[in-house]
Amino acid sequence: MRYPKTAVCLAFIAVSAVLRTSTAQETSLLKPGDRVRVTAPECQVTRQTATIISLEDKVVAAVVGGRDVQCPYDAVEEIEISLGRRRWWKCSLIGLGVGVGVGMGSAMIISGSNQGDDMG
Repeated sequence: MRYPKTAVCLAFIAVSAVLRTSTAQETSLLKPGDRVRVTAPECQVTRQTATIISLEDKVVAAVVGGRDVQCPYDAVEEIEISLGRRRWWKCSLIGLGVGVGVGMGSAMIISGSNQGDDMG
């Protein structure tokens, strides 16, 4: 079975773009109830664990150390989002799958380009 090189390359690019987009979406959304680590010196918060209460126009409200704090977005220097525990085996399986896919795709490209060669 022959696959055109261009089609295989386009498939790799499409899969790569989908994987990158899904990862970015997982980490970019902040919502009420999330546990975060916040640094906002203007609001007397220095790298403390907080729970987001609400996200309104230009103010984030959170519980920090048992007290309610409302802080403008511009005053927040850093927010670290806790993604929870990640299982090493899950990441290993994803890496294995990507590696197998790239290997198979490369093999198809190489075998397709050698079919027309005259080796002697």
